[in-house]
Amino acid sequence: MRAIVYRGVGRFSLEDVADPQLEPGGLLARVDFCGICGTDYKLFHHENPRFPPGSILGHEFVATVTEVSDEARGFEPGDRITMATTVPCGRCHLCNQYLMNLCPDAQCVGAAYQGAFAETIPIAAHAIRMGNVLKLPEGVSSRAGALTEPLSCVVNAQGVARVGVGASVVVVGAGPLGCMHVDVARARGACQVIVVQRSKPRCELAQRFDVDAVICSDHEGVVERVRELTDGRGADRVIVAAPDRAAQEQSILLAAKGGIVSLFASLPKGDSDITLDSRVVHYGQLAVVGCSDSTASQAEEALRLLETGDVHADRLITHEVTLETILDGIETMRQKTGLKVMVRVAEA
Repeated sequence: MRAIVYRGVGRFSLEDVADPQLEPGGLLARVDFCGICGTDYKLFHHENPRFPPGSILGHEFVATVTEVSDEARGFEPGDRITMATTVPCGRCHLCNQYLMNLCPDAQCVGAAYQGAFAETIPIAAHAIRMGNVLKLPEGVSSRAGALTEPLSCVVNAQGVARVGVGASVVVVGAGPLGCMHVDVARARGACQVIVVQRSKPRCELAQRFDVDAVICSDHEGVVERVRELTDGRGADRVIVAAPDRAAQEQSILLAAKGGIVSLFASLPKGDSDITLDSRVVHYGQLAVVGCSDSTASQAEEALRLLETGDVHADRLITHEVTLETILDGIETMRQKTGLKVMVRVAEA
């Protein structure tokens, strides 16, 4: 089969590789679509020991089942599937607290398991046992369904941050994940959503979503403008979806008293220290929370949001490439001229 093989920084190589084998209790599936994740993008520019050269990346996928082992229950050829792609051990203390996304022994698609930048993906029996393999509802297209994994991370984050009915929400960063946050906040009942973004093309893209205001941080004072738009209070919830130190440090100044700030986007390892004014946190009784990855139940919720149309896949997916032209997708991400870049793997 053909696959994109990671050969190191700057090298995504389209190669003919051996077809994967069907394991007992597992599946084989033809990959239809796979989104290019920020992790894939970063690997093109920087090494990560979790993904050694020779890996087949790609984890935001939808595939159609082609082979089912006798031991695999509940699936048959023709089923369209996606995954919660961090597969937990199911036995540890965190798994027993239903924090499977934080399992220290979790195995991930694209790292421990072969990824979906390939014509065929093997689905491990353990992933099926853990409930991480999900069927797409009939009303969700395969193209839209490939948003399930990143969308599930947004669902997790907004659950941790307790975004709910009547909340005012500021989303810092209008990339694909930031725009997903807009849709999910509205679906959870937010009464006001404000986006903060630096680059002009992304500001224009953010206007396509159900936002009350887009603040271009290169041209406006962010803190002053947020206060103005929230009658001087600040926002009930602030979600930092930009991997930027200054944005994280500024985030507590955007929050209302009693608010919650979510550090959704991570900073690079070894360069992640930030400074927060503890008096603002103390006297504002603010909560600063983190979030990481997602669980199978959150992936199921993501599919429901796609099925109902609360999340607008057609607005989020702005570019489509193939395995042959995947580097065009990487360049689009570098230029920040679009939102989600989708790789069409199977021929239409």
